[in-house]
Amino acid sequence: MPFDEFHRITPSSAMQAYLRAARQRDYALATNYLDYRNLPPEVKVIAPELLAEQLSLVFDRTVWIDIDTLSKKPEGKKNEAVPSYRY
Repeated sequence: MPFDEFHRITPSSAMQAYLRAARQRDYALATNYLDYRNLPPEVKVIAPELLAEQLSLVFDRTVWIDIDTLSKKPEGKKNEAVPSYRY
């Protein structure tokens, strides 16, 4: 398995690390777990740390993340209906 200093080897490990960083309010670290490539231009001008914090607020208020359902394989779940550019 390749080394990744941010523990983004699998979807599960990446989400766990993001949530841990967000709980510690280390949004600079949390930015390493988010994919900013396909954001619209008007969102890309927002500081990545602020986006990481805002996502954390959304998760805290409205979203339950069941880490156990996230893939523990580096390639993720191949049968998920996601756009091809997200692989």
